[in-house]
Amino acid sequence: MITLASRTAISSLSRMDELRRVTSEAAIGRFGAARAHVEGTPGPLREVSRCVLAAAGFEGLSPDPRVLPDEVRALGVEPLFHLALARFDAAARAACLSMRSDALAGSALSWERMALWDRVCRGDDVGREAEALYRRASEASDPATAVEATVLRVWSTLEAGALDDALRLARLASRMASSERLLVPECLAHVALAHVRRVMGSPHLAARILSGLRATVPRPWHAWIDLELAFVGTGEAPQVAAVLTAAREGNEARLNETSAALEARSEGFAPLRLEARALREACDPTCDSRNAFVRGAAASASFLFAEPGDAEGHLAYVHVHAKGARRVLASGTTLCGELPKVGGDTAQAQRTLTLLCDLALHGPSEVAEVFERTYGFAYVASRHAGAFRVTLHRARAWVEGLARIERVDDRLALEPERPFLVVDPRCRLALEERVLAILGHRRATVAELANEVGVTPRAIQKVMQRLTSEGVCEAGDDKAFGVIDTTFTAPSYEVDSALFRRR
Repeated sequence: MITLASRTAISSLSRMDELRRVTSEAAIGRFGAARAHVEGTPGPLREVSRCVLAAAGFEGLSPDPRVLPDEVRALGVEPLFHLALARFDAAARAACLSMRSDALAGSALSWERMALWDRVCRGDDVGREAEALYRRASEASDPATAVEATVLRVWSTLEAGALDDALRLARLASRMASSERLLVPECLAHVALAHVRRVMGSPHLAARILSGLRATVPRPWHAWIDLELAFVGTGEAPQVAAVLTAAREGNEARLNETSAALEARSEGFAPLRLEARALREACDPTCDSRNAFVRGAAASASFLFAEPGDAEGHLAYVHVHAKGARRVLASGTTLCGELPKVGGDTAQAQRTLTLLCDLALHGPSEVAEVFERTYGFAYVASRHAGAFRVTLHRARAWVEGLARIERVDDRLALEPERPFLVVDPRCRLALEERVLAILGHRRATVAELANEVGVTPRAIQKVMQRLTSEGVCEAGDDKAFGVIDTTFTAPSYEVDSALFRRR
């Protein structure tokens, strides 16, 4: 005989099973179960369903996970936390974390990874904690936490400047996520991989990842992806382009305004907030900056690819003046005023310009140091003194009337006589990079590439021969070329289309 208590217990088990079904299906991009309960009887099942759908971009819902019992609260809070994470919404993240309940041991890992994400967003180093979280997730057979813990390590490792380790972890996280096919962990892993690719100077791979990802994830994630794409030089986020346009127009007030808007947009995610600030500093020659790229300590920067460049494809110049020198993006040279520019596009000119930029940025230096930074290998006087003297002679001729290059014993120094700009040849968008920027988004034929870049098909053919021989690109049966990425595979699932019809 089934008693009332027995029926109640069975009903509770059934509701819990349905709750698990709603969340497990949503985790792989299927929201039919959640939609079936969103207008149902008030209770945990309806509230969790509303949380899941709101986090996926389904509008017109006002979920309140505070009404959920302690034992299932994490099921409703975590989707909303991911929504806040995607939107860089620090206040919403804090609100989610304030509802923490460890009533069931099974939810402890969820709460912990939410707390670690909040710390990463604020700029904290969580490397050790994320590594420990990964071990516990592996022991508990929790793939979502294992993937997210690895992604958390990516951001901390990147912040520490260990780029090779960050790439290794990002590739691992991306492969893990692709294997598990969990919507949010996969999105977080692929965005992190794209960011690392961009930071390490492969914007075409970043563009390919982000473009493929954007087509498969819910709308709330698009703003983050679009901002990353904008730093690659494409995408629909207008804030980055607005900063560069204001600088190019020489409008300092507008530059301050647009820079503040970009920083406000990225305020809730420290890595991009710092990048937004560095972009502004690289545009304004009057701004005191500690950024390694601006000061000359680094040859590239993660935000460099957002710069469209000048007519010759140069992305940055060195602004030389009486008090020193610093890099400024091509868009920011207007703010330097009407200054003479030193430049040239021949292979011979590249070495001379590099020497001038090096002396300007590094100050008085030993000949051997200048040579190695200019040529990329160690100086041996018996072999290299003659060639170096020729380059030094050209450099002196190029800056005649603008600066003097003094040599005392084995030390060189650039002494400016008036302000001027020098093209930095290390910051130039070469033809092959312009081609890769297009192929990062879509496949294209030689004719299509030539038309879009504005060069002859023969020039494109030479570039593609080199890129295919190096294994960077491949040609398909349709004669269209595409970028090869040995790590990223575009997600194969399609998010429930109903989410994109309801506005």
